[in-house]
Amino acid sequence: ARPTRAMSSNPMIGSPTRSGAVKRTVSFPAAGASDRAEAGYGSTPDAPSAPEWTDASRVRVAGRLLLTIAVFGILGSLLPFFAVGWANKLGTPSISRTGASVSGLQSLQSMPAVSSLGQAPGESDANLLGTPLKPCSSSDQASTGWTRSGSCAWSPDDSGYHEVCVTMDDEFLASSAAHDGNDLSSVVAHGERWCVCAWAWASAVERDPDNTEGLRLECEESNAKLRAVYQSFIDRGEGMTGPTGVAYGPTRALEAVNRLCPAPASAGARLGDARRARMEANARATLGVPY
Repeated sequence: ARPTRAMSSNPMIGSPTRSGAVKRTVSFPAAGASDRAEAGYGSTPDAPSAPEWTDASRVRVAGRLLLTIAVFGILGSLLPFFAVGWANKLGTPSISRTGASVSGLQSLQSMPAVSSLGQAPGESDANLLGTPLKPCSSSDQASTGWTRSGSCAWSPDDSGYHEVCVTMDDEFLASSAAHDGNDLSSVVAHGERWCVCAWAWASAVERDPDNTEGLRLECEESNAKLRAVYQSFIDRGEGMTGPTGVAYGPTRALEAVNRLCPAPASAGARLGDARRARMEANARATLGVPY
């Protein structure tokens, strides 16, 4: 019988070593930076981590924000004072007889505007008698009015209310310059007509109720809104002050205006008068006696 070969419990891996052969080994690098290099082009590097907010950095940012808000708040509170200073430096210019600029004449910046009148410059004005407003100054003298149009036209920007057309007198010129610092002798002369401020007329009425220091009120050349101006001060219980701060009462001024230039009757009153006249005429015609 043929003998059998016994199987070893440790099987052979590879061929037996031959005599004189060189043993070769292969080593593999550890995973790490070389793995990324093996990946080749197109690999994405690790993104840097975002800086962390610390309590100190938060405090610094909050402090800067509060400082910025405080600076802007202080600047905003000082802005009105700068605006008033610029307005005082600019003043209110007015034209003189020679064409030169005279600042401060009849300016009354302390008087509030009467916004309820609501008329823009350029719109047609009525006079104290209810008819269209006529020019105040003549062609041979300096143009008067707040807009220097020659008439006492209404303007919302006119804080002095140059709505009173008067024939000027030397007595008023001297008195207004002495009591109110309002020297108009460089722009208007005795006998010429000029649009004076509402407070200027009130001052003449208060100092001389009977003759208004020689001023003659021109009804057809004075603006009808003058009554509303005086009434607004009466309703508020305020006086009208000139450049020197002397206050004058609007009530007497309005009474003088209504006495010298009676207000026109309202539309309803005119309609009632016309109806009454027709009824009286009919009564005379039928009964022969007054109605």
